[in-house]
Amino acid sequence: MPNLMSLRQYAKHRNVALHAVQKAISTGRIKTVIDGQGRKKIDHLVADRDWVANTDPALARSKIPEYNESRAIHEAYAARLAKLEYEERSGKLISVEETRTVWLKIITTAKTKLLAVPSKARSRLPHLLLDDIAILEELIREALEDLANGTSKDTAHDLN
Repeated sequence: MPNLMSLRQYAKHRNVALHAVQKAISTGRIKTVIDGQGRKKIDHLVADRDWVANTDPALARSKIPEYNESRAIHEAYAARLAKLEYEERSGKLISVEETRTVWLKIITTAKTKLLAVPSKARSRLPHLLLDDIAILEELIREALEDLANGTSKDTAHDLN
């Protein structure tokens, strides 16, 4: 009977907690035998086979990393955060929200100025007819809509 182990030995052999072995016994996933001294023992060859056969992989917990591995992961992320903070303070990184605000202001200003072109053209070029001004307004609005939609009739071939 050299294959017999105590519950603790078997837990160490499987690299699980003693409680996991006790639960596997109580739920019938593995069996125990009684040795010559009346103590519960586990035949590890039979129990290993039964453990695999009777354990639902979907219910098995993922392995918790060892302390040193957890510490290394923690330190790696702490270093990444420190690098981001340094780059932000040194001006290499900028806030997404600040960037959005600045670009929104730039785009709004550009839109306003472009929409004002037809009326400025009329005041500077008095010979333009109302139809000419209407065509300018239409072209500018069309261009702005294309830009807003991410399409442009003139530059569509350049993107491909």
